[in-house]
Amino acid sequence: MFFACPRCKQDMGTKEAFDDHLAVANEQICNFLEVPSSANPEDGITSRIEDILIGRKAGSKIDSWENLWRLLFPIDAQVKIPDSGT
Repeated sequence: MFFACPRCKQDMGTKEAFDDHLAVANEQICNFLEVPSSANPEDGITSRIEDILIGRKAGSKIDSWENLWRLLFPIDAQVKIPDSGT
């Protein structure tokens, strides 16, 4: 699970670090970082993507490599072939 600050978008790593980060004094508050709607998928998994991955929403279960790839990397034109591990 990711514990990213809603202001600076930095992943805090743990719930405790996240809580400590949010509880600082006003003069220590991090800067707000504007993230475009097309944020880099390598920045992390959003709560919407997490919900889809764990199948909480009806009809959104990921049932193929292509569907998983397109969920995680929606702007990629080509789906990468999975490594067979051989």
